[in-house]
Amino acid sequence: MDVEVPMKVRILIETNESTFALQMSNFISAINDKEYKNILLVRHAQLNEAWLKGHGVTLIRYNKNALSAALSKISDILLQNEISWVSIHTSLSVVSKYIITFLKKIAKYQSVTHLCLYDENISELLISDALNQMSSTEFTKIVDSLGQEIKEIIQGEIPFVEKQWNMVSAYALHKVVKTTYYLQQNSALKKHRKLPVEKISPLRGSKLKDFLNLYNTSPNIYESLLRAKSSALLLIGTVPFVEDDVLQHQQKFINVVNEAMRSSDEKRYSVVLYRDGEGPLFNGHDIKLEQGSVLKLPDYFTVNLLKVLDILPDAVAGAFSDELLQSPKQNITFTVTTDALAKVDDLIDKLKLNIPQPIYFDDLQDYRDVISNTRIFYCPASMGDVIYALGSINALRKEFNEKVIFIAHPLYRGLVESCPVVDEFWDMFNYTKKKQNILKIIAQHGFYHNIVKWEHFTANEHLTDVIIADVKPGYKAKDKHAVFSLGHVENKKITHFIEQHELYDNKVVLLHPNYGAPNRTWTEEGWHFLAEKFLSEGWKVVIIGSDNNKYREKTMMSVELPGVISAVNHFSILETVLFMQHCQLLVACDSGPVGLAGMTDIAICALYSIIPAQYRLPYRHGQKGWNALGIDRGCEYGQCGHLIMDAQFFKKELNQTWTHPDGDSFAKWCPNDDKYMCMRKMSPEYLWGEIRNFLNSDNYVAQ
Repeated sequence: MDVEVPMKVRILIETNESTFALQMSNFISAINDKEYKNILLVRHAQLNEAWLKGHGVTLIRYNKNALSAALSKISDILLQNEISWVSIHTSLSVVSKYIITFLKKIAKYQSVTHLCLYDENISELLISDALNQMSSTEFTKIVDSLGQEIKEIIQGEIPFVEKQWNMVSAYALHKVVKTTYYLQQNSALKKHRKLPVEKISPLRGSKLKDFLNLYNTSPNIYESLLRAKSSALLLIGTVPFVEDDVLQHQQKFINVVNEAMRSSDEKRYSVVLYRDGEGPLFNGHDIKLEQGSVLKLPDYFTVNLLKVLDILPDAVAGAFSDELLQSPKQNITFTVTTDALAKVDDLIDKLKLNIPQPIYFDDLQDYRDVISNTRIFYCPASMGDVIYALGSINALRKEFNEKVIFIAHPLYRGLVESCPVVDEFWDMFNYTKKKQNILKIIAQHGFYHNIVKWEHFTANEHLTDVIIADVKPGYKAKDKHAVFSLGHVENKKITHFIEQHELYDNKVVLLHPNYGAPNRTWTEEGWHFLAEKFLSEGWKVVIIGSDNNKYREKTMMSVELPGVISAVNHFSILETVLFMQHCQLLVACDSGPVGLAGMTDIAICALYSIIPAQYRLPYRHGQKGWNALGIDRGCEYGQCGHLIMDAQFFKKELNQTWTHPDGDSFAKWCPNDDKYMCMRKMSPEYLWGEIRNFLNSDNYVAQ
């Protein structure tokens, strides 16, 4: 009777062409170990598939965003078999995105799992330097703590939240599973014993031949590069910041390289081996330099591949980049950057690289005025949040004098363009190529502000104040209300409506009975009750709102009673503001009209469920909630908006795994089994009583 032998599996994952060459070196070194089933997950690498097939290797090619699905299928296969050892080779930078979830799925094999992690970028060099400066006691304390957290995640005791992953945690994985780190050439941790580190030696003999076969590289090319090693310069290309300016960038790069080679004290180079950096620079174009003949290397000839073959030239130069810093620092002859020079100098100093100061060339000459004189504010949210964001900008305007570009939904163009603190409106769905370039440049220089994040929405502070603190921490702001210039808005329609319905010299209440987000919608019966009560006390009742908004499913309720006047879909956003100036009171749930009312002096009565009123009622006349009544509704969980960001609440109270919210999940959020009871069960009698008390109080300022 045959006994099934437990499998050994080696999985190698290409996520970065530079570190993949190191993985392939380890793979080739162990290729003759027949106990292993080898699986290669490849996206870009062009390998000799016939050679791989001949060695029994399973090659899986995956497309962008498909790696998670591929790993999920592999984990299913592993769980269906008896596994005695599983070795996983990948870049350290993708641990949080892919590997932690994979380890959770194969947790039953935790004791026979071996991670082989390859670091690859400048951020990881900085982390290594910080860890290396710690005492042994400090280092042990941190990795033990992070290791315990990772263990609990893998065993399913606490949820895994990728966005909360600490990059240092990747250096604590050896506390959970067997882990070997293959660190970069210039890593501060490489020569220390704080981590289980191994180095990769150059290949020799038959292994070298196998590697060349794997990469479809002829021995003649290898021999030529070996002979040129001592007299060649490896030159790594820069990346144009603006894609439209490739030809201009090429010439600038060539000029800078020629100047650097002329002024260098080093010997002349007989050959310049050129390879593109993070993007194609001379794709289809010849490179002509003053010194040496230029040979363009294929993309797969990374610094690490050249090191594995022991043919890395003694001199390396070009773009200051992750790729360049894979070289020994003593090989680096000169570097070129289009980034802020002070920033690069600071990195070199922190990493103790002791290399020549980078040569800077201006890749953004045509955008220089934009960089020095522009701030961009991005607000993809709804109308009320746009108004609060504009109030924040008004408060901040005294602190900067740059041109302000505001990006939002096109429905709010007229609203934003009426705000004098904004210089230009951009449609969030319609970016020209030039606008895309400006966005990219401004973001890199720190003047791009995403001002309505989920952390803003759910903070225990007024939304206006949260945005101000995010843009300028510690700033004590005044004038937090949004300001608008409405002189251009035509009054004729408003005047006609007021005269038609005899609203002059009458008390006018505006009701906004909309089918909005389920957790912020009151009952149709309740709105009918309110309308009847206002009518019985001599008020003119006008229903306002629009079916044309950001969310198609948000429409208006029908309140058809004798004496009720409908202005639904009648006024534009700005016309609604002008109309409010002729009215005395607005009653609404937590919705856009409350923000519009904040642009006037009309009294406000608003219902708040998931977010407390004190965090949303608008600033007016220097006071939060001036001439306003906020009615807070909650349940056993209180006003629960903040809980949607609480992973522990999901685990302990809901027995669910937390996922990051989106607009739809936030609109439907309710942890109570009796969904939306806080709004559904609010009696109209109670609300009417609260409104009457407010109207009879000193807090009500009659208009």
